[in-house]
Amino acid sequence: MSDLIVWSQSIDALQVVTCVACGIHLLGQLAMLRWVWLDIKWNAFKKIGADRALQWRYSAFTFLTVEIKVSIYFALLGGIYLGSHGLWSYSAPFLYASTTIYALYATSLLALFWASRKEYFAPVLAFLVVGVAFEVILVMHLSQLWPIPPSFDQDTFFIVRDVGTFFCVFNIFIVATILATGALCAFNFGRGLRDFVDPSHGASSLGTSNAPWAKGDLGAEQDTRNVWALE
Repeated sequence: MSDLIVWSQSIDALQVVTCVACGIHLLGQLAMLRWVWLDIKWNAFKKIGADRALQWRYSAFTFLTVEIKVSIYFALLGGIYLGSHGLWSYSAPFLYASTTIYALYATSLLALFWASRKEYFAPVLAFLVVGVAFEVILVMHLSQLWPIPPSFDQDTFFIVRDVGTFFCVFNIFIVATILATGALCAFNFGRGLRDFVDPSHGASSLGTSNAPWAKGDLGAEQDTRNVWALE
């Protein structure tokens, strides 16, 4: 027992450094949001033109794609991190369950991206349910990781607590923004955005679509479509 106490005290400095590094990383992500949004608005202006309403819809969709990419990365990273500790930790059931939840959530994000391009309501509504459930699960994760037990030999999560907390807090924030942006995109379904984000729809509706390639001659269709394709 005394060896465990000495060892736990010896890693206090490392835990503090880890917490500070995670906090700085999280603040850096938040600080980048303003420049990300300005870049999205500029790209929307270049692609859409002067139509402010359509610019806003395109910006919301583009911001959603950025959020999905970032969230998938951190969901998979968080799942791998927790699952790797579950290989030897006596808190393995909790960590394996966390890995499964992160993987399911990442899959639902791909479904949300597909549904937002195709303008299907059902997958978006399903993600809203999954996203809210995921938020609840993340809060439950935090309640498991904290507070620190008074006895070190009862501290099941002493290795994963700091970085695990970072994953939980970051994902709680980004899931909330995805829920809001996804709902906004769903509200804009049927208002002309699909012609700009779903090339297959624009191609099939050539001649009747609001997309820019539908307004020119057929010979210029391919070149114009490449200009307006979502990057």
